[in-house]
Amino acid sequence: MLIKTTKRLMSSVTLVVSLSLLVPVVSTVTLGCGGSKAASSATRLATIKLMVEWPDRQVSRLIPYASESIKVTVTNRSGFVKSLVLVRPTATLLMGDLPPGELQVQAVAYPTANPVDDVAQASATQMVTATADQTFQLALMLTSTVDHVVIASNVSSMRRGEETTMSVSAFDSANRLVLTNPATWQWTTSDAGVLSLGAATQSISVVASAKGKASIQALESESGKVASQVIDVLSPLPQLVLTGPETERLVGQESVLTWTSTDAASVVASNFGATTTAGNAAVTPTSTTIYTLKLANDQLEMIEKSITVRVAAVGVTVVPATAVVDIGKSIQLDTTVSGAVDTAVQWSVVQAGGGKVSATGLYTAPLTQGTFRVKAVSVTDPSKSAYCDVRVRAAGGSIVIN
Repeated sequence: MLIKTTKRLMSSVTLVVSLSLLVPVVSTVTLGCGGSKAASSATRLATIKLMVEWPDRQVSRLIPYASESIKVTVTNRSGFVKSLVLVRPTATLLMGDLPPGELQVQAVAYPTANPVDDVAQASATQMVTATADQTFQLALMLTSTVDHVVIASNVSSMRRGEETTMSVSAFDSANRLVLTNPATWQWTTSDAGVLSLGAATQSISVVASAKGKASIQALESESGKVASQVIDVLSPLPQLVLTGPETERLVGQESVLTWTSTDAASVVASNFGATTTAGNAAVTPTSTTIYTLKLANDQLEMIEKSITVRVAAVGVTVVPATAVVDIGKSIQLDTTVSGAVDTAVQWSVVQAGGGKVSATGLYTAPLTQGTFRVKAVSVTDPSKSAYCDVRVRAAGGSIVIN
């Protein structure tokens, strides 16, 4: 009897098994490619000749790449069991002392030379009947034990421009890991414009190229098992840079705010009149002010930035702070205004009848003696003022009687 596995796309080895059955007749039958009759003994025993062709490991087929041995087991319904392990690179072994009749032949590929607790990578089982004067030809193809494949990634969404790495593994029906050749994995994407893939091995790099939704599929070509992962590519979070003057400003001094952004679609709020996602604006704060800009992307995810423009406090001083003047005489007063672009002040005499002061600070004393207060108020900040106390005396020590 001849048992032969034929090479196919999903096959990984060529397993040739020739079964010679010896029967108690004048001539016996040796079953092979041509089949021939020869003299034999009266024993009713069979022999299996096992021949394995081990393809090169570079061939991208599961079993040659990952397997180190093939275990062949012959059984029958009477409880007979006999096994033989072919270890790479052995090509031919004999299994004798087999009972004739109906036999089950099982071939299983393993990743080590001494399979004990190994997970099978491929297997095949076939029933054969050893009958005298008859030649049997049996195609025995080792099929993958992969029951399902799993992408080891919980990524369900990515931002445009992000990159991640995905890997995939194969498992049998008992959920045990099955070794595979990295070259047997094929990765595809449902939309290459949304998700772009790197070089395909058992792991792959995935780049989110554009907003949208696409699926990633991993196919193990030996078993035909597929796993998929759907990824929603979102727009990136908006980025915003808002800048302004770093030094303290004077009251009334113009300041320019500048802002730039990426992945922003609209202006949500601004307290300085911004209407675009990039630009500049002039502001003239009268006191220290916090300017804020809030933008959003097309998914209404927002970003907010603030900048503080520091403004100096206005200060006013009158020079001199005190003065003595004769009745009817004049004195020029001056001011120093700090913290403001506009240094102008408004002059006045606090007491009625206490003399008069011009817009330029020239104070003229009244014709009466006394102490009078001259006030200077900042035009920029009327809450800021200063005084000069003027003592008006009689001229030349004379006494003035009112």
